[in-house]
Amino acid sequence: MKLRTKFFLLTTGFLSFFLGQINAQVDPHTSQYYVYPLNLNPAMVGTFNGDVRVGGAYRNQWANIVNPFITQAISVEARTNRNIQFGFNILNQSSGGGGFNYYNTSFSLAYTGIQFGAEAEHHVTFGMQAGVIERRVNPSKFQLGDQWNPITGYNPGVTNDKFTVLRSSVLDIGAGLLYYNTSESSRFNPYLGFSAFHLNKPIDPFSQSAINSGDIIPVRYVVHGGASMQVAENMLFVPHFIYMKQGTANNFVAGAFWQIDASDDAQVLMGANYRFKDALIPYVGLRYNQQVLAGVSYDANVSSLKSLAGNANCFEFTLSYTYKSKNRASYLKCPAL
Repeated sequence: MKLRTKFFLLTTGFLSFFLGQINAQVDPHTSQYYVYPLNLNPAMVGTFNGDVRVGGAYRNQWANIVNPFITQAISVEARTNRNIQFGFNILNQSSGGGGFNYYNTSFSLAYTGIQFGAEAEHHVTFGMQAGVIERRVNPSKFQLGDQWNPITGYNPGVTNDKFTVLRSSVLDIGAGLLYYNTSESSRFNPYLGFSAFHLNKPIDPFSQSAINSGDIIPVRYVVHGGASMQVAENMLFVPHFIYMKQGTANNFVAGAFWQIDASDDAQVLMGANYRFKDALIPYVGLRYNQQVLAGVSYDANVSSLKSLAGNANCFEFTLSYTYKSKNRASYLKCPAL
């Protein structure tokens, strides 16, 4: 009981420090964020039961509105027998029919050598991440306000809007810290992490005042946590949360899922998240042979935009594969899906 009390007190303290008005998120993000862990916290590199894990996500947002947001992400992690783990991350988001494109690629490195407890079940890991953020604008893909005439209609050749910057590449650095419990005998395995991105304060050239005042991409702070709870012999219950703050934008998501054994080789996952003042996100997944995990979620809009956007919501599909060699016998209750 002492471990549970300390965990929830620490969680409450983090949220009390960071939680404010909940609005939107600046950086691209996914609803099934634990399938794409390196965008959440570089300290999560290697926190899985295997040698190599590959995960991918596809997100189609506002699909029944012209030119939706499309986000594609891939992560690769390699877990070694030493205390250094490696990861590689790619994220691409396009909008406006390709008029704006956000591309991020990064490498992650985590140190996992801090372990304590009677069975070395308590782990503390540190992670660093470095990469490049590239953004491109293609004005020919946009339909701007002054290109519409109430009498003659749309004229793509008429506009007074000028784009002085069409492409930008900047160095991006992030870091993170993670605690998790891997006790095989325990029915309660908590985890808690903190990370920060854009620590090097990269310049934002798309801001009108960037040249004069040096506007920067604001730091994105992330607090995330949860617990794996064995509620029955064939059933896990996993509550979790994530809070992100970037500049004046805030994003708080809380939810849970159940993992139920359908057979000796397959588990069914069912649950939902709630992104405060934004969306209710039901989720269903299937895990096979402790290696393949496929999931689908649906962001049902509950914000004030619902009356304007109608049924313009969001589908997200994820797929991950974990390779585990016969020589790896170590047990690891992962702080992730």
